[in-house]
Amino acid sequence: KKILELNLTNSLAHINYIGRELSKAESCLTFGKPYIQDN
Repeated sequence: KKILELNLTNSLAHINYIGRELSKAESCLTFGKPYIQDN
C-alpha cells in the first residue's frame, strides 16, 4: 500500500514481486539465512 501511496510504481506485477521478495527477505532474517534476490 505504501508503495502505491508514494507513487513508486503503478505496476501490480511489480508490486506483487516486491511483496514476495520482502517476505522472502524477512524469513531469511528471522531464520538467520542469507537472502538472495531472484532475477
